[in-house]
Amino acid sequence: LEAGSLIQLAALTGRPHSADLRLRQAAADSRERWVHCIFSPASKIHQAATVEGVIYDVTERKYAEQRSRELAETDRLTGLSNRQAVEDAMHSLINQRGLGDNRFAVLLIDLDRFKFINDTFGHDAGDRVLIAIAQRLRKLVRDSDLVARIGGDEFLLVLNHAGNLQMVQRIAQKILDAQQAPIEVQPGVLESIGMSIGIALYPEHGDNPLSLRKHADQAMYQVKHSGKNRFAIYNPDSSHTQGH
Repeated sequence: LEAGSLIQLAALTGRPHSADLRLRQAAADSRERWVHCIFSPASKIHQAATVEGVIYDVTERKYAEQRSRELAETDRLTGLSNRQAVEDAMHSLINQRGLGDNRFAVLLIDLDRFKFINDTFGHDAGDRVLIAIAQRLRKLVRDSDLVARIGGDEFLLVLNHAGNLQMVQRIAQKILDAQQAPIEVQPGVLESIGMSIGIALYPEHGDNPLSLRKHADQAMYQVKHSGKNRFAIYNPDSSHTQGH
């Protein structure tokens, strides 16, 4: 929407119209600025309608709103997205594409031995583990993928444009392989952390975030009960998952 369109609307309808508008930037690296514009029909001069306008600089409000959204959607410890943000993102992906278009994969990850480390070395050590895992996950996926911590020692990944199952399996194995490197939980104390990963695919295993997360969770618990430090893909046609 441009200022010219608001002026035309005010003139044609005889009613005030307002909107927040982004100013064109003079340089690529300059700070983005916003103004709130109110245009109201005034009077007619020589049969031509005139419009009065008031403009307020609302740049700071816009940045404050953006920062508030980021805080509301971010896990404070790891800096990853949180549960609400990842569910909103899945809703958005489904609504944009429609059922059956451009598959994406949901990976639910639960850490093995996290409770032992938390209980043995304390919460600071547990926090170090969560931060290290978050950094590893972010590096192992693409910028277009979403990485979230959804509570405790559970993480959730949304792999965008998951065109084939082999690609999803490769990424899951890369994530497992990366966990072979120990994490320093205290100065000089290294501990290995395993993972159990459950995978669900859109649209095969659900057409909404709740069913996708539920089926990824079922696949993940199958891993937990069959040896841990593996991944499994939900299989809707069987009581068993496809494990690796």
